[in-house]
Amino acid sequence: VRGIGYLDLKEKYKRYTNTHDETNTALEMLTGMFEYEGLPDTIDTDFLELYLLTNGMASIRKDDKGDYVAMLCNEGSGPNDYGLGTEIISTTRNGQEYTDDSDSEEVAFGYNNLTKTPCYDYYKLGADIAEIDLSLDFLVWYSRVSRLYAVSDEKQKRMIEDAFKNVKKGVPLTIVSNNLIQAIENGGNGLEAYDLTDADFADKIMRLCEYREARFKWFGDRYGMAKRSVAKMAQVSKDEANGDTAASLIIPLNMLTARERFIDMCNKRFGWSASVHFNGAYLGEVERYEDTVVENAA
Repeated sequence: VRGIGYLDLKEKYKRYTNTHDETNTALEMLTGMFEYEGLPDTIDTDFLELYLLTNGMASIRKDDKGDYVAMLCNEGSGPNDYGLGTEIISTTRNGQEYTDDSDSEEVAFGYNNLTKTPCYDYYKLGADIAEIDLSLDFLVWYSRVSRLYAVSDEKQKRMIEDAFKNVKKGVPLTIVSNNLIQAIENGGNGLEAYDLTDADFADKIMRLCEYREARFKWFGDRYGMAKRSVAKMAQVSKDEANGDTAASLIIPLNMLTARERFIDMCNKRFGWSASVHFNGAYLGEVERYEDTVVENAA
């Protein structure tokens, strides 16, 4: 909410915000995978990618104004021999709906991948990371909890609270009574102490951090951005690195093939000469793949 800081949000809204923030980050990685060229300016390719990624299917056709636009679409009517609908039902962002035969020259449609399914991994990653972050926040906070002291009077209470305040400020502690020092350290002499901190909890912070990194590595490995390893960079061999690159590009190359078929249908039905290819950081991964895997295979 504009004007409200993150720390001012209630806990349930923080969890909601964390989940969607990490989800959006993962989705941004996917929406930056491909670039289109030669499409009419009226087609917003950002929405085209969102439709493909989140719905698994998208279409391009003219709207009521006669402009070609990207639309959310689904299959309708009876299935053909392959179980696919024989009608394409396209819907614009404002809810305008169009129904065309799947072989009509009025519409072109395509899929996110060759299995014709959406990418749900981005949301799964966001939800998982938000839960890990919640655990990390708790452990970081819990690792700071110290003993709870039961004092006999207000004077003792103020002395101990002032001592801890000075510790936060970096002020050296000085005290007259050796008995009070022993009482604070040992919980004796009438100053009972309750241990609120389990030191083992603090040790789990590093494990959660490593698990958090592993979740991102899993996502990157699946979608063309393979990290050579987690905390093992210097020990990765050339063969391992090449193998990681090849495996991580299986799904992106599958997605590219599906989009190429989509654009090929557009070109044939609308008389265009459009194209689609990898974009941004993915170009470097593809070049590495072609230089190491494809070239060596040849």
